[in-house]
Amino acid sequence: LFLWTLARAMAGDRPIYGFQAHGVDGSDMPDATVEQMAARYVTELRAHHPGPYLLGGYSGGGIVTFEMVRQLREQGADVRLMVLFDSVPPGKAFPTGMPALHNLTANVRRHGLKRLRPFIASEAKRLGRRVVPTNQDRSEELESVQREIGIRDVQNLGFVNLYHYFGAAADRYQMSPIVVDAAILKAEWVWPIQPHDYYWGR
Repeated sequence: LFLWTLARAMAGDRPIYGFQAHGVDGSDMPDATVEQMAARYVTELRAHHPGPYLLGGYSGGGIVTFEMVRQLREQGADVRLMVLFDSVPPGKAFPTGMPALHNLTANVRRHGLKRLRPFIASEAKRLGRRVVPTNQDRSEELESVQREIGIRDVQNLGFVNLYHYFGAAADRYQMSPIVVDAAILKAEWVWPIQPHDYYWGR
């Protein structure tokens, strides 16, 4: 759903497919591993389209995209491009200690102290009190997304938050080298404890 606006804005007659994680609608358990999730998506994709493929993923979906490319290449499929939207490699989402301090210093040099204000405000709020979204907050957020994409009646869908399930699977995932053209799309000003290249430079 986060990429719905992007999908609508893409011109031309190329088919665009989106994949939904198990567990979102409450009818299936979440996939236990990134490999399992990617394999399910690859099976669905190949059943609907023979390729060649342009694959993209947002945030944690970039890790799943990476594994999909690996599996597709292993099967001999033609993958032309991998696009990662604001994605970081597994285990790199929340740097701490000296790596975080090093990234913070580099980003201050690059963008100046003014750009740190949202980060400082967020950290102060996080340290001051633990903010847990209420069911009402989640309901209002979901309704906003529903209105944007034209869904009117989803009272019985039973959406759940997959953050912890996916986070654990992503942390266990071990990347292995693949050969593919790739594009990393990200905000100009990264979260200050992240490196400017989100670790993809190497």
